[in-house]
Amino acid sequence: FKTLMIESKGVLPEYREFIFSADMTSAYAYHRKFLQALQHHAPGIWNLKMPSHALHLDYLIKEYPDARLVWTHRDPFTAAGSLCSIISMGHRASMGEPDYKWLGENYPWQAQQHAERVMDFRDKHGEDRVIDVHYDQLMDHPVETMKKLYADLGDEWTAEAEAGIQGWVDDNPQNKFGKHEYKLAQYGITKEQLDPMFERYLSRYDVAREG
Repeated sequence: FKTLMIESKGVLPEYREFIFSADMTSAYAYHRKFLQALQHHAPGIWNLKMPSHALHLDYLIKEYPDARLVWTHRDPFTAAGSLCSIISMGHRASMGEPDYKWLGENYPWQAQQHAERVMDFRDKHGEDRVIDVHYDQLMDHPVETMKKLYADLGDEWTAEAEAGIQGWVDDNPQNKFGKHEYKLAQYGITKEQLDPMFERYLSRYDVAREG
């Protein structure tokens, strides 16, 4: 019961306060057992994409001390609007109609917390404990960006890996299944309101702006 998936289904401020301050030791212990069960007959290395891990990195590395952490950077204003839009889909499924006021108040704050907590983690453990990948570079130069990531991780870059990545890029152009469109104004948000929330993040990382 310690997951943002629950919080994302409705207007649940008390659960939000719980999950953002919870001791996640038991959650990550269960997470490990779950992955071990899934790969019982298929050993290998997991590549896990879940932004909410950013909220609890100390608990994550306690359970997975050899975890390699990659942080993908994107314009936080675009990311905040995208997050509101994605969560609104969960609201429609569980509530029928999204609560736009709650979305506009809650999810920019959550986006800020994701950035702040990773920065705090790096201040504590060192910048090199996390590897940076920038969204604009990944979109403009996907193969070159992935090749650099392999090098940063200390992994071998092979012709097979390059062909696989290039093939995926060729088969999955951006907006293949339609463009994800959203506007901050839908949620009562302005860039002026978001500026102070992401001042620390934007002053620390050279993040390309998208608008």
